[in-house]
Amino acid sequence: MEVENDNGGVQNPPPPPPPLVESSNLMTANSLPTLHQSHRLNGKNYFSWAQFMRANLKGRGKLNHIEGDPLPATDPGFTLWDNEDSLIMSWMWNSMIPEISSQYMFLPTARDIWENLMQTYSKKQDLSARFDLKNKIFNTKQGTMTVSEYFATMKGYWIELDQYQTLKMETANDTIALNTCIETDRIFEFLAGLNSDYDPIRVQILGKDRLPPLAEVFSIVRGEESRRDVMLGNKPSEGTALVANIAGKQPASKTGRDDRYCDHCKRTGHTKDRCFKLHGKNHVLNRSGGFKGIRQSQAHAATMSPDTGNSKTVENDSLISTDDLNRLKSLLESLSKPSGSCSLVMTGSSNGSGDWGM
Repeated sequence: MEVENDNGGVQNPPPPPPPLVESSNLMTANSLPTLHQSHRLNGKNYFSWAQFMRANLKGRGKLNHIEGDPLPATDPGFTLWDNEDSLIMSWMWNSMIPEISSQYMFLPTARDIWENLMQTYSKKQDLSARFDLKNKIFNTKQGTMTVSEYFATMKGYWIELDQYQTLKMETANDTIALNTCIETDRIFEFLAGLNSDYDPIRVQILGKDRLPPLAEVFSIVRGEESRRDVMLGNKPSEGTALVANIAGKQPASKTGRDDRYCDHCKRTGHTKDRCFKLHGKNHVLNRSGGFKGIRQSQAHAATMSPDTGNSKTVENDSLISTDDLNRLKSLLESLSKPSGSCSLVMTGSSNGSGDWGM
């Protein structure tokens, strides 16, 4: 549309205003989160660091800055894109330790930084790193951890090990078969590291006709742990109770001094009311009462020193009963068994049918 001006000439209409950009899509210095010091790229945590970076950029619609092609300088949106790319580059530098970030300060775009880091630290063919992870998985045991803590530790190793997986499946069935094989191995690894207290539940799981998924196995074991906590509460185990029972029967420390003192004979080891010289031996023994008193008196007399006349009281009571000794022996034998041991016996006919038992 042409418009006449005051001089009768033709005037072109003004150009339309530039398109508005929604403020929610604009990136500012505060748009990207600050990475905790322990999560910064240090050369050993590349996979977890890269996952964090991708998730944050994808959530803000900026993943094309590290995985797409840069805009040409002639593109109308180049200025805005370049400003955002500079912010992402600065964020990436701050998410690394200084020894690493200093090597990537002069790369032109965020994508260049990303690709150089991937080539340096991804190491999908690093056999030593894979061996280290497999070794950690093999040697990790539950120990003092709860079932949830132990499972979380193992799961962290498994996720990291997945990053080194380079096999490419040709069909969907191949992928399903591979995933099933990997999950079965992880179920075995998880069960093998459980404490021996879980032997019955371990046998129950392995005795099923079809092995449950890993998540279900964890749920079963965790449920067993919860039931034990509810049923037992803070009650000590049989071994703890036995040790406490035996410890309660032990005499006082023999290294401490016997502070008993007789005011009559001026000697230690007894008091005035049990002094043989003052009251007579038979009188003291009769007053002490029964067989116990006789045994104590015999021990008292047997430890009298012929030279000094001083006596040392010896507690000659039986400290541990026969039942306690037998129970302690059984406990020690059970503790001597290797942790995580589990034996399965197939009972039934030779045609393959039967039941699993311990």
